[in-house]
Amino acid sequence: MDVADSLYAAFDNRAALAAYEALYSGDSTSFVLLYRLARTSGDLAKDVMAEEGVRSARPLLERSVDYAERLRELHPDRPETWFQLAVTWGTLSLSQSGREKVRIGRNVEEYANKALRLDPSYAYAHLALGIFYREVGALNWVQRVFANTFYGGLPEGGNEKALRSLRRALELDPTLVMTQYELAMTYFSMGDEPMARYHLGRAVELEPINTEEVRLQSRAAGVLAELENDNE
Repeated sequence: MDVADSLYAAFDNRAALAAYEALYSGDSTSFVLLYRLARTSGDLAKDVMAEEGVRSARPLLERSVDYAERLRELHPDRPETWFQLAVTWGTLSLSQSGREKVRIGRNVEEYANKALRLDPSYAYAHLALGIFYREVGALNWVQRVFANTFYGGLPEGGNEKALRSLRRALELDPTLVMTQYELAMTYFSMGDEPMARYHLGRAVELEPINTEEVRLQSRAAGVLAELENDNE
């Protein structure tokens, strides 16, 4: 597994996934291997999504969901399991129609909260909730009608609730580029440009831990450059 871990650390998700899958058999029960499979297939799906679009990434997203569901079956007592379910299903929802997106979205909060019941100090679950609450707050009225009609409504969201979760994630782990970036986006949504600038600056300074954070860091640098140009 050391080779696969090294490939993942080098941001080569495709080679890392192949290496992890070479170690996997259908009856494998290893938490570590299953978690890495779910995480890496999900990260590779995001890479493909960024380059080719959601449709091209869908097979990888479904593979990531399969590994995450295997984690749920075998390791429901681990907070990482529920976080990975939140991430994989949340990412898969991006490729769905409006109604299906709402249905899947309801599960994201449930999974993240299950992770926090197992470990209240799990920063990644607070981060997932923060993103979820901001996105729920931004849903249009048509999507809300779908949610109310077919799924009994959606959890209450909004920027203030998102901010509480994201700040908690930051307190627990200040090293994540994604937390800084999502805080910046939330402050922008609230019209607080100085705080948004601050967190974009922090996002640029930190060391990314995966390819998604590399992309977010690049976006943060681009937004900061645009803001500087606007002020000249």
